[in-house]
Amino acid sequence: MKIEEIPLVKIDFKSNHRIDYEDMANLMQTIKSYGLLQPIGVKEDGNRYTIIWGHRRWKAFEKLGYRTIPAVIFSDSDENMTEEEFLIFQVVENFQKSVPSLKELGDACKNLRKTMSVSEIAAKLGLSKSRIKNALEESARIPAKWQAKIKVVVGGEDKKGTIPSTTAMNIANMRHVTPELKEQLYEFVSKNDISKENVIAIGSLMKTGRSLKEAINEVKEYRPVCVNLLVNRKKWDEHIERLGMGNREFIIRIINEKIPGLCIMNLRK
Repeated sequence: MKIEEIPLVKIDFKSNHRIDYEDMANLMQTIKSYGLLQPIGVKEDGNRYTIIWGHRRWKAFEKLGYRTIPAVIFSDSDENMTEEEFLIFQVVENFQKSVPSLKELGDACKNLRKTMSVSEIAAKLGLSKSRIKNALEESARIPAKWQAKIKVVVGGEDKKGTIPSTTAMNIANMRHVTPELKEQLYEFVSKNDISKENVIAIGSLMKTGRSLKEAINEVKEYRPVCVNLLVNRKKWDEHIERLGMGNREFIIRIINEKIPGLCIMNLRK
């Protein structure tokens, strides 16, 4: 078994195999945008190849005018693998070589999910069901561009130079923040060591119309504990004025000076 780029003109498929052309346009667009996420499987026959699995991908490449396609090549001496078996083999092998990215695990899980349950995938890959569920949800919500920077970390520690998956999901789930601002925030997080709490605080400030730069500067100045005051300025100003407690900036300064370590939840209580 080997993986190579092979010419499309050398690939044959059985005439009795029916190709499901449903949603072919979306498949072609995905290939154009991100490349082939999973190679096809072929059997070597002299100087030609017969498709075992991946007929729709092969047809999409043909329609797009590509000349070659990545393929898993099985020789006569090899025992054929199903696509599911190959995906499992590939993910397990990647785990042994290095920590895989969310994109790698997510793509494999999405393909396996077509024919297997979450429990079956977890058992085959040696991962927990919650990890598989998270990978499926995260790969569906987080832009593919940033999934490669999210490592499926074994042991619960996020490695340097990567985006923590929980932080990425917090950004993906931010309501009333434009895709453009989310993209800027992904970029910022990928280059800076920043806590999940600060990311949430920055997102809260951006909802109010602040730019990323303005939100970052305010979080640096006031700490996340005070962001609730900044985001809900009108509400807090009215409340402070009603109580005769001075202005908002004075209250923030007092909180910072007198109640270090106060969390947002406590502040709301």
